[in-house]
Amino acid sequence: MDAGYRDSETASASSGRESKLGRRLMGWFLALSLVPLLISNGVGYIRSQRIAEGLLERSLDVASLLQVLHVQNRMDRHRVFLEAVAAGNEFLRAGLRRAEGAGAGMASVADRDAVEDYLRRQRAEGGGSFRELYLLDRDGHFLVSTGADSTASGPYPCDRQTGGVSWLRSPDPARPPALCIAVPVTGADGQRIGFLGGFVPSRDMEDFLRFPQQSDEHIRTILLDQNDRPIYFSERGTDESYASVFDTPLEEPNDRARYVNHLGVDVAGRLLQVPGLSWTQVTEVPQEEALSALRSLGRTSMYFAGFLALVLVAAAWFVSRGIVAPIGRLVSATRRLGSGDLEARVDNPGRDEVGELARSFNDMAEGLAEASARVTELHRKEIARAQHLASVGELASGLAHEIKNPVVAITHGLDLVRRRVGPNPAVDPILEEVTRELRRIGTAVRDLLSFARPASPTLAPTDVNVVVERACRLLEPSADRRGVSLHVSSVPGMPTVPADATLLQQALVNVILNAIEATPAGGEIRVFPDATELGIAIRVSDTGAGIPRDQLDQVFKPFFTTRPQGGTGLGLSITREIVERHGGTVTIDSLEAVGTTVEIMIPAGERPPTPENPSEDGGIQQ
Repeated sequence: MDAGYRDSETASASSGRESKLGRRLMGWFLALSLVPLLISNGVGYIRSQRIAEGLLERSLDVASLLQVLHVQNRMDRHRVFLEAVAAGNEFLRAGLRRAEGAGAGMASVADRDAVEDYLRRQRAEGGGSFRELYLLDRDGHFLVSTGADSTASGPYPCDRQTGGVSWLRSPDPARPPALCIAVPVTGADGQRIGFLGGFVPSRDMEDFLRFPQQSDEHIRTILLDQNDRPIYFSERGTDESYASVFDTPLEEPNDRARYVNHLGVDVAGRLLQVPGLSWTQVTEVPQEEALSALRSLGRTSMYFAGFLALVLVAAAWFVSRGIVAPIGRLVSATRRLGSGDLEARVDNPGRDEVGELARSFNDMAEGLAEASARVTELHRKEIARAQHLASVGELASGLAHEIKNPVVAITHGLDLVRRRVGPNPAVDPILEEVTRELRRIGTAVRDLLSFARPASPTLAPTDVNVVVERACRLLEPSADRRGVSLHVSSVPGMPTVPADATLLQQALVNVILNAIEATPAGGEIRVFPDATELGIAIRVSDTGAGIPRDQLDQVFKPFFTTRPQGGTGLGLSITREIVERHGGTVTIDSLEAVGTTVEIMIPAGERPPTPENPSEDGGIQQ
């Protein structure tokens, strides 16, 4: 009876706390949502004019800047086109040199038709708005033109000194001026020997400078030359001409003002300098047109204010009722999980977002517990594996030393026997076979020592072409005995890489030997280095039997081999160890009955050697 009463009292107190928290949450939610909404709308009606004017100024700034950048981009693209055609073009240089030796005039240019045809093709392929291209001599006289005046011999009508950009005013004040651009053509010694000019006629100027409008706002731009005479109107008034000075109250670049322009329109205007040119641009936006949309938007916002207030009241009630308790339980479980209790869970059967959050938390906690158990087990296995490999390395090193000395002694003894016995058809094959087997033992011992005690590379600038040629020259006799063609491709001008040439050659010899062993008679092996963004890649490609796909992830493991006659299984393990100590990688691509390609990547930048721990997987047949 007492226990039931205490449980009921506790539940009632808890319900009371949640109810108070819900009411507080709802009150604060409404206070922080409705009050700012009502205040902001009230202040908004008072300040709408200033806000609209600020938006107008920003719109004007963006529009003027985009137009200026558009003009600069158009000019830069056409100037860069001329400079690209003129730069290092021996075809044009030859024509200008012949013209300089024969005197001014088009007749002095040999193969004038060929030069004219070349310029015409360049204009058609990348000339943009240029309708004509000119080749001029040092004094600015015409040599070749792609236009109708290709026989002209007078001076070029445009200025070549002021940035190479000038205008030709039309006699008709209603037509925009034509644009001329000239860039110098220099000889091999850097001296100016002529000019390459481009011409945009008056009829194309409006399309050349027009900026594609991206909005419905009515924005008017006027481009002015250094004498304040118009070059371009995005919209020209009836009494405006290209011949007279444009009248504007804006005097200095970056000036901004509101005024009534000479067309009688109340506008906001801004004056900007076109970068790299002596031109200025006036941008005008009608104030009434720009402000009317913003005022309409302000009125529309009032209609939504009342509706939004009702929505906020309902949302506050639902939020305070449905989120407070589940979030409290979730916070408590999160703290338990953070303190190390991996059994912490949240009991929330809800199907809303909060319930989904609780279920996600439970899934995360379960996954974290499982991951923690797996990590602990993997850590234990890796520690045991590392200890085992260390023991194997010490054992391999000691065993290799114990085998090495008897093998050397036996080899010397066989040499002594061969000299004392002399040529003997009955004994010589036996001695040769014993010698061959001893060499196999010696090779295995050397590989085992290299694997157990890998040498640290001494990095120095290394020419990979030299390393490749030495390795292939060393293995050519072996390839010839097998009837395999060994092809080497060098790349002239390849940059050096920081590497140990001796160790890198050893790694490459191991890979090529594997390729020779895997390639039948009549096959071929190709070795070719290549410069990439990451460094220098050395690829060894053979036409051998290939490696089964299920063995590709094992061929770099120590003592694994696919040779039918057997092998140490250490060659490619040593190769990868050497490459990794250079900060590089070894990758393999193989198809059965097609062949195998091994790529050794050595990074271009100098990097510290990798830690001295032997590799255990990946590679190629051995």
